Amino acid sequence: MKKKLLVVMLSCLILACFGRASYAEETIKIGATYPLSGGVAEAASWVVEGIELAVEDINNSGGIPIQGKQLKIELILNDDKCNPTTGVAVIEKMINRDKVVAITGSYCSSVVLAQREVSRQHDIVQLTPVAVNPKITSPGYPNTFRFCNTIDMYAEPFVEFVVNKLPDVKKIAFLAITDDYGRSAIKSYTKLFKENGINIVATEYFKHGDTDLYTQITKIISKKPDAVYVVSNEEAQNIGSLNQLKELGFKGYRFGCSTYVSTNMVKLGGKELLSGLYIEGSPSTLAIVEAGAELKDLIKRHKEKFGREGNAFSIAGYQSILVLSKAIAKANTIEETEKIIDAMSTIDLTEVIAYSGEKYFDENGQTHPRLGVLQYQDDGKFIVVHKQGMK
Repeated sequence: MKKKLLVVMLSCLILACFGRASYAEETIKIGATYPLSGGVAEAASWVVEGIELAVEDINNSGGIPIQGKQLKIELILNDDKCNPTTGVAVIEKMINRDKVVAITGSYCSSVVLAQREVSRQHDIVQLTPVAVNPKITSPGYPNTFRFCNTIDMYAEPFVEFVVNKLPDVKKIAFLAITDDYGRSAIKSYTKLFKENGINIVATEYFKHGDTDLYTQITKIISKKPDAVYVVSNEEAQNIGSLNQLKELGFKGYRFGCSTYVSTNMVKLGGKELLSGLYIEGSPSTLAIVEAGAELKDLIKRHKEKFGREGNAFSIAGYQSILVLSKAIAKANTIEETEKIIDAMSTIDLTEVIAYSGEKYFDENGQTHPRLGVLQYQDDGKFIVVHKQGMK
């Protein structure tokens, strides 16, 4: 009897030890789906670095509190190549094999639009911090959230600025990437510019990876626009388009999408090429210009870790992990993903570094940040020239 009791006690002790060891190794798996290869990879790398820094910061502070325990984040990073088909395969793997409890990504709107069908099916929170196609946060996707503005939101203050501050702009031409991001941008800007009496004289598209844009730009210049608005999510194309506009003799205003805020732009194109360029201003970019101590410290630590100064896109990646962490902590579970979805709607977004705007996600998972317009100066830095609502 004593021998049997001893065996039982030893068995219980072994099980208890294994249970503690198992829990000690338990982590909160958060998936990240971004283009790590291809033409968009360089631009997306800033977002990924911000994500990695946020994971490090949270883990160094003890992790995320779940049911009285502190659990570390395990980042599951995958390459979606900015390709919808690859993106779907990646998100299915993260959900079914890796067992992630939440996902940040992607950089590319076309990928998010394809992936959200899968994340909805599995009741997994998917938060994109950079993709701006308006359809991403359309009704019917309660698990899809966006911690940035839509392209429609970018267009409103930008057109407002052009109408009020650049009255000599009467004719505009568009040069854009032919994907869900580029086409949604052209749709939004075309509508608003036309409503404000500005004529659209040309719209030309190019594909991912294209470097020779001379044919499109020649057609644009022949229409004698007062300004050209360039939309691309590849840094080489951003700079290439400006160089080719200059080479072909364009002398008018140059307008750029939000991807021009990358601190890599000056390195790639030089101060002279960028000087005078007007670009869309996100809340993070506006915050950088007027940076407080906390944000300056974050940018500094980013440079210490990665060897280059952080920018609006690295901040966006950092923010996405903060938001997901807050929701997971508030839901107090890593198993009931529906509770994490519910918790997202009650997160106080104004507590997130570098965010300015409405306090909560709206009923479709969309944020409503305060936006503006920036302009590159002769020294290669940009300044805020317009904030939403200014006259």
